[in-house]
Amino acid sequence: MHMDYNFVVFGYDSGFYRTVLSDIMGLNSVIYRDLWGTKNKIAAMIYKLYFTPRLPNRHFPFKNLLYHAACDFHFADNRPICFLSFGRNFHDRTYPFLSYLKQHYPNAKFALYYEDLVETHRHDIGWVKQNFDLVLSYDYNDAKRYDILYYPTPYSAIPVESVT
Repeated sequence: MHMDYNFVVFGYDSGFYRTVLSDIMGLNSVIYRDLWGTKNKIAAMIYKLYFTPRLPNRHFPFKNLLYHAACDFHFADNRPICFLSFGRNFHDRTYPFLSYLKQHYPNAKFALYYEDLVETHRHDIGWVKQNFDLVLSYDYNDAKRYDILYYPTPYSAIPVESVT
């Protein structure tokens, strides 16, 4: 299968997402990251603390170093990158990371997929539509209401025999 882009998917550490996206996880053109995370466990812990919306917003003076640690994307070719995030892991704390990615990957495309209703998220849909190249929702009515694209929840084809 040939794709015009390499993909970085900012997902979750949940087994559900790893299962429904399992057919793309092994592709050379896809890097899957948990919670905007990084392979470095210390950086991942700091990231989790910094980006949790439950704690009060605070100034983080070395966030660019943390962003750099999270951006160790290595692909076999130099196709442009498409960054895909899910609605639940995108909020006001991740806005600066989006700006960082746009600055360091000027040819990249950015997509956001709402796997829950738009109104359950803590961000402005107008801002999202201005800052993402593609915005999708699993919910047909939300897609119509917010003038975004409808795309049903994707599921990987997993043979029943292999599930035990």
